[in-house]
Amino acid sequence: MILESLGLEKYLEEHIGSTKYLLRVMKYKGPQTSQTKLGLNSHTDKNIVTILHQNQVEGLEVQTN
Repeated sequence: MILESLGLEKYLEEHIGSTKYLLRVMKYKGPQTSQTKLGLNSHTDKNIVTILHQNQVEGLEVQTN
């Protein structure tokens, strides 16, 4: 989709054949205590695209470079 959106369809087959794909699914469990603090410590994900599902919890923060 990215190559197509950039008008580079002619490179699509070459790119697909030369690339290894990885899909990682992560689920973070909520706190196991009665504390009201939700969330994780600050961290970075070492991938190109991250899809986040907020799960009806407001306050998602995303840092970009």
